[in-house]
Formats: sequence, C-alpha cells, structure tokens
Amino acid sequence: MNARLFKSVFLVAIAVFFVSLVAITAAFYFSFQNEAVSLGHAENFSLSAMLLGSFYPLLAIIVLMLVLSAVIAAVVARKIVMPIKSLNIETPDDRDVYEELRPLAQRVNEQNRTIYEQMDALGKEHGKQDAMRREFTANVSHELKTPLTSISGYAEIIRDGVASKEDIAPFAGKIYDEAQRMIVLVGDILRLSELETKELPTVWEEADIYAVCGEVAQRLSAVAKTAEVSLELTGQSAELTCVRHIIDDIAFNLCDNAIKYTEPGGVIKMSVSQDEESVTLSVSDNGIGIPRKDLDRVFERFYRVDKSHSREKGGTGLGLSIVKHGASLHQASLDMKSELGKGTSISVIFPKNRTVQS
Repeated sequence: MNARLFKSVFLVAIAVFFVSLVAITAAFYFSFQNEAVSLGHAENFSLSAMLLGSFYPLLAIIVLMLVLSAVIAAVVARKIVMPIKSLNIETPDDRDVYEELRPLAQRVNEQNRTIYEQMDALGKEHGKQDAMRREFTANVSHELKTPLTSISGYAEIIRDGVASKEDIAPFAGKIYDEAQRMIVLVGDILRLSELETKELPTVWEEADIYAVCGEVAQRLSAVAKTAEVSLELTGQSAELTCVRHIIDDIAFNLCDNAIKYTEPGGVIKMSVSQDEESVTLSVSDNGIGIPRKDLDRVFERFYRVDKSHSREKGGTGLGLSIVKHGASLHQASLDMKSELGKGTSISVIFPKNRTVQS
C-alpha cells in the first residue's frame, strides 16, 4: 500500500473511532438523564435499571456504526484492490503501482523483455533455417539435374542410332561416370541428413584413431596416385570413445578434399596426436588454398570456392559439411588455417572427457 492510501485509511479509521466514541457517550448521557428523570422519585431506583433503559438506543447506534464501518471498509478495499487488479502483466511498468509492488513489476517486466527477445531470436533462427532449407533444395535440384541431363543426352544419342560404334563405348563410360557421381551425391546427402537429424545408427566404442586414419590412407592411395600427389600419415596410436565409421567419414572427406585441391606434385599430410585432454586429427596440404573471404563458409552445404574446378574433380560440395556435423556429434572443435596459393590445414580436436550421446 502506498503512503497516500495508508494515510487516508488511517484518518478514516480514526474518524470512525471518535465518531463512535462520541455517539456512544452521548447515548449513555441522554439515556442516563431520561432514566434519572423517570425514576428519580422512585424508591427502587438503581444503576441497572438505567443501563437497561439505555440498551436499545445504544444497540441501534452500535449497529449503525458497524454498517458505516463495513461500507467504509468496502470502499477502502476497492481502492486498495483496483490498482492491483488493473495491473497489466504484459507491461507492468505502464501503470502507477504501489511502491511495495514496484520490484515485482520491474522483475516481471524484465522477464517479459527476455521472453520477447528469445521469441524474436527464435523467429530469426527459424527464418534462417527456412532459407537454408530452400537453398539446400535448390542446390540438390541443381546438382542432380546436371548429371541427369548429361546421362539423358548420351542415352538419347545412343538410342537414336546417331552414335557410331566407336562412340558407344565412350558414351557409355560418360553415362557410368555421371551415374556414379549421382550415387556419391545421394549418399552424401543421406549421410548429412542422418547426421543433422541424429538418426544415424551410432555405436560408441573404443577405437584407435591412428588405425582408422591408416585404413583411410590405404583406400585413398590409388586416388592420390592418380592425382599425382603423395599422401602421408604420421603420428601415434590414440584411443578414443567414438563412432568409428563417422571418424572414418571425417578422415576420408578431409583427405579426399585435400587431394582434389592440391596440384600434381603436392604433399598431403595426415597426422594424429594426443595429450591428456584431447585427440587431434589434422590434414594439411600445400594446395591452392582458400581465400580469406571464404573461410567462414567452406563448411556450408554445397559451398564451393571454385565451382568449375570442384565439378571437374567430382566434388559434391558436401564433404566438409559432413566433417562439421561428424565433429559436432563427437563434441569436437574445428580449427582451420589457410593461405591462398600456399595450402590449407584443418584440425579436428576431440575431447577425451565428454558426455557420450545416445
């Protein structure tokens, strides 16, 4: 209750008290006189007779005072409750409230502001995700349309008998290559979707990261030889609780990406190291490098620094996105350094002590 209302209630209570006191005193006085006059010459005059004679006027005055007090209490209660009842919980600072309620009103107002800010952030995030979904759909459509158009064109030439016998084998080879490209693309899309939605079957187990990288290096040795680059593995054995096939995906995509963007004669180094807190998987090359303006975007789906070069090398544009989501699943951090014309180094740092996701 604020000071003004408290003062008003106090003054009203004092006034009612004094009015009641005066009324009761007057009732006693006049009743006493009347009884004294009527009984003054009676032999059995007594104080009890006087009090009995003044009972009914006194009762009437007391009832009147009670009714008056009830009316005043109702009016005062209404004045007390109305500011609280009219308080707008959405914007409590918009109205004049009791000083005692002001801290509560300010806290509610701060909480409302926080909720509005969170809702606004969620709305922006939802809009961003919606835009990313639209971009992803457009990119998928484009990536699938390109090989399908090529396959359809070569198949049409063969079907119509336009191709010579000598051309049929090369055309069939083109169709096969484009079909393989689509298979790889669809596989990457499915894998990325599973990683994003966490629907990928995950079996957590103790695995030697160095051994996994050795298997990846062996599988990519033929690809590296064809690209005329060398692929080297260094480091030490490092045990980690992980999803083995996702670690394989991370190492494979990092090396495969490095091979694609390293010129003939280049060197790609894959290394595994560890300390008390983490295991680090690094892949570095002395390839073409990445412009500074593109460093923050290379992990986006379908983002290519050099689109024409990527398609020539058969890249889907999803490799580094798979690396990013695979690292996220393992609560790992990414560290990338690159200089245009000098090469790129990407490290995935896996913490040893973490909460294993189910």
